[in-house]
Amino acid sequence: MKKIHYILSSAVVLTAVAITFSCTKLKDKDYSTIVASNFTPGSEDLASLLGAGYTYWRPLELGRSANSVFRTNEISADELVIPERPNGWVDGGIYRRVHEHKWTSDEDNCYQIWNNAYAGITTCNRVIYQIENGLIPITTGKDAALAELKVLRASFYYPLCDFFGSVPIITKFDLPAGYLPTQRPAGGL
Repeated sequence: MKKIHYILSSAVVLTAVAITFSCTKLKDKDYSTIVASNFTPGSEDLASLLGAGYTYWRPLELGRSANSVFRTNEISADELVIPERPNGWVDGGIYRRVHEHKWTSDEDNCYQIWNNAYAGITTCNRVIYQIENGLIPITTGKDAALAELKVLRASFYYPLCDFFGSVPIITKFDLPAGYLPTQRPAGGL
């Protein structure tokens, strides 16, 4: 019993000494932000840099509220039907209006498709701007990365033209405050 008491007392004393004389000036390194001056991307980082442009394809096609390209196309083409149910699913008649091709620009479908497509376009424009101006220093594969982003940006215009017709084409990121793009004439650039 005396031996156990001695061991426990020694452990408590050693712990108290370790805590008393331990380091109190710790350097905290923040791993949640990347400082541009400390980051030189290599070829293995290229996919994650370009991946920002792809993030808006999922909400555009599938959507959080499901009012996206997929559901809008399927309901308006008689491939999918969402009937009225006793417990709801009417949603203010949006599905009936889309099915009957009587939907307006005030519908959530229009809002979601427009915003997600232009968010993807803006992200592509931002990454293109950063690469072209050396803010993201790419040493190898720069031309391929820029080409991929430009094709990705163009792919976001496809659903916009499909749903809204002639839409403003924006290819720059560093636009002045209050800039409003001009509407393109129908049938050509």
